[in-house]
Amino acid sequence: MANFLWLSFSVNRSRALSRYLGFINLAQSLGHSISPIESGTPERSAPFESMYAQIRSADGYILSTPELIMTDRIGHSTQFVSEIQEGMQQRKRLLVIGTNMELNSLLLAFDMGITTDNIFMRRSPAGHERLLLLASKEQTYAWDSPLLKEVEDILVQQPNLLWYGKDAGPFLVCPTGAEIVDALTDRVKDVSPRELACAGVWPVHGEDAPRVLVLPGGVVHDAYQGAFGHSFPGIVHNRTFARNLIDWLANAEPHPTESRSNAATIVHAIEIGLHDIVTAMLHKEFGTKWWTAGVPKKIRVEASQRHEEEDGAAPKEAYLYLLHLKEIIEKQWPLFATLFEVPRKGKSNSLEWFIRLNEIRNRTAHPIKLRHRPLDLEELQFLGDRLRFVQDIAQKCGISVSVPE
Repeated sequence: MANFLWLSFSVNRSRALSRYLGFINLAQSLGHSISPIESGTPERSAPFESMYAQIRSADGYILSTPELIMTDRIGHSTQFVSEIQEGMQQRKRLLVIGTNMELNSLLLAFDMGITTDNIFMRRSPAGHERLLLLASKEQTYAWDSPLLKEVEDILVQQPNLLWYGKDAGPFLVCPTGAEIVDALTDRVKDVSPRELACAGVWPVHGEDAPRVLVLPGGVVHDAYQGAFGHSFPGIVHNRTFARNLIDWLANAEPHPTESRSNAATIVHAIEIGLHDIVTAMLHKEFGTKWWTAGVPKKIRVEASQRHEEEDGAAPKEAYLYLLHLKEIIEKQWPLFATLFEVPRKGKSNSLEWFIRLNEIRNRTAHPIKLRHRPLDLEELQFLGDRLRFVQDIAQKCGISVSVPE
């Protein structure tokens, strides 16, 4: 169980947390707790040191209002912000939700900032120009993130444009057709060629990246109806994404023995699935001539040599390696693009994960090497994500991919 601290004073709980009761209840159902900083009563506030201690003992942070930042400013101090930053140095995670620019006093340390630029979508499929519907499969930066596991789309209410520097990066980007209106001048702005980020992460690289996620818009608030009758569903629509956010905040790691011992089995399932997908598509396209018409000659020769060396113990296609499958897909890209292409990434970038998978495959195939270089959590998450990806495209081809118990 993880203890998340909502970086808001308990004396203001009704104002700061009342819009997020569904998110809080969801965390509790997953075995975690979310609570504000116990700050005493309006008549008698708690000592600052006790509040600092709560920040130090928390497992993760949620920030939606600038109360702590303003308290530091009024007291001519930086203690609250310093305590949060110290927690981040200890690999804790921070979820920031909201569009209050006062939050930038903290966010700039993580190379991000909330702007005054409002994001609009005149013909939004969500039925309101300030509601963005983001399809997971179109998210070029986040499509393979565990945060989007089993998430078909995310509905973001009244988002602001997020600025990011070199150490941070976009997480969710706006779809084609989105526009930027400067809230100060009420004029449409041209911000090309940079993609419009409506969520960002810090850092973009590193063993446990990201540790900060900023959502400058409504995503996990409770559902409500606007003044003109329009529905803003919040967590009702985004429940799966909210669950993933909680798992990310908790930095929950699968049981190490079971997960790592099962890694080789998952790799084998992915490789077999890819092999079956490639050969099935080649059979469908080229019929009985699929081997000569669909497989590059160099690969055919290598596979045939191993076939002969083992006295034909298995069919020639059984001697195709994982990177052979990647090369076949590249050579026959028009045939495979609809299955493997990531939107706006192109052929090479869409298939670069094969290299990483092959490296993990080689480690899991050599237990002594694996003992010295065990798979970390991020690699296990990568395998789980690639398994789901291969299972999805296999299903489109009428093929079943399963992991033995």
